[in-house]
Amino acid sequence: MVTHFSNGFEEGDFSAWTDSATSGSGTASVDTTPIAPYAGTYRADFSVPATAGWARCRKALGSALTEGTEYHLGMRFRVKNTVSIPSGGIVIAKFDNGSGPAQFSMSLNTAQDGSGNHLAQIVSSNGPTVAYSVNGIIEAQWNKIDLYCGLKNTNGFIQLFVNDIKEAEVYGVDTHNFDTQRLTIGPSSKSNSASLCHLYYDEIVWDDAASPVTPGSVRPHWYYQMLKRRRSA
Repeated sequence: MVTHFSNGFEEGDFSAWTDSATSGSGTASVDTTPIAPYAGTYRADFSVPATAGWARCRKALGSALTEGTEYHLGMRFRVKNTVSIPSGGIVIAKFDNGSGPAQFSMSLNTAQDGSGNHLAQIVSSNGPTVAYSVNGIIEAQWNKIDLYCGLKNTNGFIQLFVNDIKEAEVYGVDTHNFDTQRLTIGPSSKSNSASLCHLYYDEIVWDDAASPVTPGSVRPHWYYQMLKRRRSA
């Protein structure tokens, strides 16, 4: 397995990343309190306390991933609050070719589950374009997020796992021209402005790990619960 990038913010800043930036009311920092990191001493803190602004950091790979490649983004993610989410959702992670718009992204959506947690959505620049999670991202706790993407001509895929459960999938899409080479994390929206949110990130890894579930397969919810129990045993 090849690891393209791995960072838990233990430098105490964003120096391991290519760049970081904010706009409007957005803030970006690496801290240790008041919310404890998932692991180690530090974690990233992105906040948009007013209705106009964004915050992010980016990592450029330097060379494009090619057709036939599968890659994986793993991270620990925590929502402190999401008071207001615009209609396009708040983008919390996205991939692009280093200069253009997002090829695919993960967002927090306006829709909520029965417990009031916002659903996640994955969006691809090639159709079918959107898939929503069954369950919401649980607020006020660290969530394990895994995104998988297969760069293929007609049967490309994007999968979202939350806490080891496959929550959403876009399958049978043309992803071979994504030439992915840059990762961005931090809150923004389709209009580049997030609204009233506070998000934490830790233990970021970008590698070529394969998905544990065959793309396009349909599994009952209990199957992923069983996988989760086995992995924690």
